[in-house]
Formats: sequence, C-alpha cells, structure tokens
Amino acid sequence: ADRSEARATGLNTRVLAALFGITVLFISLTAIWVAMEQLGTAEGLSAGVVSLALSFGLLFSFAGALAPAFTESLTTRQRQVKIAYLVLLGTLALLAWGVGAWPYALALCLYNFCYSFVIPFQSAWVAASDSLGRNAVLVPVAQGIGVSLGPLLAGMLIAGAGISMVITASAILLLCSYLSIRWAGDPLPQS
Repeated sequence: ADRSEARATGLNTRVLAALFGITVLFISLTAIWVAMEQLGTAEGLSAGVVSLALSFGLLFSFAGALAPAFTESLTTRQRQVKIAYLVLLGTLALLAWGVGAWPYALALCLYNFCYSFVIPFQSAWVAASDSLGRNAVLVPVAQGIGVSLGPLLAGMLIAGAGISMVITASAILLLCSYLSIRWAGDPLPQS
C-alpha cells in the first residue's frame, strides 16, 4: 500500500502510542494541578498569593496554546515538543525544591505555558495520522481519560505518601508521555 492508503487505515500501534502519550500527559498535568494549591501553602505562601499565581498562570496557558501558530518556522515540531517537555520537567524540579513565591509563580506559569504548547502539536499529529479523520475524534477521549485519572492519582498519592510524591509521579508520567509520543513518530511532513 502506498503512503496515502496507509494514512487512511486508521488506528495502528503508532497512533495508539500517541493517544497513550496524550492520556498520560493529561494524567500528569491534572495530578499536579490538584496539588498546586497545597504546594504553595506548604511553601508558606498565603492563599491570596497562591490564588493570584494560579489565576495568572492560566494566562500563560492561553499563550502556550497560541504560540505554536507562531513558532512552526523556528525549528522542527519534534524539537519544540522536546524543549517543552524539558521545561515541564524543570518546573516540577523547581516546585520540588520549594523556593518561595516568585519561583513558585514562575514554575506555575512556565508549566501552564508548556503543557498548553504541546497540545496542538499532539492533536495535529493524531489528526494527520488518518486522512479520513477517524483518529482525530479520539484526542478528546484520550484527554478526558487523563483529566479524570489525574486527580484520582493525586488524591491517592497525597493521602498515602504525601504531596512530594505527586511531583515525582508527575515527572515520571511526563517522561512516559514524551517517550510514547517520540516513539509514535511524526506523520506530518516537515517544511
């Protein structure tokens, strides 16, 4: 079969790997989001400072989702996604060290920017994997599963092992997500 026929076949192991990577990313991000307020208060930050940082962080989430429209010509998608995942891991390290209000806010804003930054790339990957569009409808399913499981995981970890374990689990999940996405490859032609 030629490439166009292969693209029309639908689900395969690479698409499943990409969907798994998306699910795991959303488990990671919602698990850490459940813990964000507690991480701030554990650092000794007031509820007002934590609320302001969380609110301001959402603006960075919007900017991160918009940024891929402007960054495509800078370097490859794969490199941009790799950098975003590295920054995500770096923000988790910053949160783990617990170093005050400004580093907490910076970590929160960078985290929000980067997780939103990778979502359009992942969605485009799955959409391009099937010329008939059948796989694209699975992206919100993968995201929804992750959004549902992340808070459950965080709650269990906080209750059983403490808040620092949420950071560790989130980092491990990010690595799994990145490796899964990386293994899936990129069906989109690079310009």
